[in-house]
Amino acid sequence: MIKRGIPAVVFVTERFTALARAARTGKGMPDLPSIILPLNPQFYPEGEVQRVAEGVIDAYVDLIAPDRRRTGQEDTV
Repeated sequence: MIKRGIPAVVFVTERFTALARAARTGKGMPDLPSIILPLNPQFYPEGEVQRVAEGVIDAYVDLIAPDRRRTGQEDTV
């Protein structure tokens, strides 16, 4: 998508950040923005999913459309 001019963001869990970095680099896109989740969403404790989702939405908007920045959060949720 990026190569076609369409903004994109990679979602990855902390456990796979090195693999995601290697994949981005191998595809020639080492600077592709990423949102790093602490756990696979299926392992979040009940009640945490909404909090994490809200953080992901803010981080996603910040990365995909920086001119429409909502919160200024880091890219790690």
